[in-house]
Amino acid sequence: MAKKDRRSLYTEKSIKEALLDALAERDFSKVTVSDVCARADVHRTTFYLHFESTDEVLRGVIDDMASQLSGALDQFPGCTEEPDGDRMPLCQLIRKETRYRPIFMDPSLREYFTGRLGSRFKEPFVRRVCASMGIAPSQAEYLFWFQLHGCLAVAVHNIELADEEWSLAKRAIDEVIQRGMLIDSSTKITIS
Repeated sequence: MAKKDRRSLYTEKSIKEALLDALAERDFSKVTVSDVCARADVHRTTFYLHFESTDEVLRGVIDDMASQLSGALDQFPGCTEEPDGDRMPLCQLIRKETRYRPIFMDPSLREYFTGRLGSRFKEPFVRRVCASMGIAPSQAEYLFWFQLHGCLAVAVHNIELADEEWSLAKRAIDEVIQRGMLIDSSTKITIS
């Protein structure tokens, strides 16, 4: 694959940012190529040199977002990837990168987003969980979807929580995930 020149990369970035700006104001189904072009200050011909449709721009935005995510395995003991300072967990990305919020707040885009993440992260997750936990691939796949949808739902539902409150909620969830749900009634979970 040929390396793109700086101008092309800039134009594609401008188009993606224009799509995000449009999504902050209206549903994706109502965003047009003309709207994106006006916001990006590019001609339609330029748009079509880089993208076939707004759907393709959305895929690019989601792929860019996914490249900022750490592995989905952080809460599973023995499964975590090596830390990468430039990446963050999904729940943190949802809170920190406010420009992506329209994607998370729109149920149809959320579903599309999880599908794109599934195609990118599911297989490595399943492979590593099977190896570290000794479970069947179908069970590991259930865990993947539970982790992805659960993280997304909790983060979106609590998007307006203060950082300190969110930190406590996240630690409680992480603790339960790490320990499992099979806790007898005499066991106390302490979050500090």
